[in-house]
This record gives sequence, C-alpha cells and structure tokens, in this order.
Amino acid sequence: MVKDGYKFALAPLVLGVLTLLLRWNWAAGIFLFFAAFVLYFFRDPERLAPADPAAVVSPADGRVMEIVDESLGARAGRRISIFLAVWDVHVNRAPLAGRISKVEYRP
Repeated sequence: MVKDGYKFALAPLVLGVLTLLLRWNWAAGIFLFFAAFVLYFFRDPERLAPADPAAVVSPADGRVMEIVDESLGARAGRRISIFLAVWDVHVNRAPLAGRISKVEYRP
C-alpha cells in the first residue's frame, strides 16, 4: 500500500462508520465503497524483476499508447507513453538500474 493512500481513505472510512452508527445505511454504503476504492487505487503489489541485469522491465502497469524516437540535447532516446486506467496499479518503478543525474519537465 502506498502510504499516501491511507490519508485519502481515512475521511470516507470515518464518515462511513459514523453514518453506519446512525443507521443511514445508503450513505454508509457509499462512503465505505469510496474508502475501499481509494485503498484499492493506492495498492502497491510486489513485482519480481528478472534476474538478468541487462533486462529492461515496464515501469508501470497499463497500456503502451505511444513509442516515439526523441532526442534530449545531443543524445538520442525513446519516449514511451503508458496510459494507466483506474484499475491499473498507479505506482511507477525504475525499469533498469542506474542513477538519476537530471530531471527535466517537458509538458
């Protein structure tokens, strides 16, 4: 579970329990369903990477939407866009070993 997920699930969970105690069953059901959905959305299952040190794995669950050859300065590269649906795990992992030397945001 991603740690930030707990703080987003806490409010609907508390409201669900309170409305359940007040016997407002429909409202309680909605709040508890939303809390369960938030906990499901922020799940972080274990992934086993291949033992091969040269292997490159996907950084995220989802569907590959686009692969574009792109350069960053003088270096050639490739940008891979992955669409994450609501039911996909929303955790991005490092696809290969290395060290980040620069981060650049490009809209």
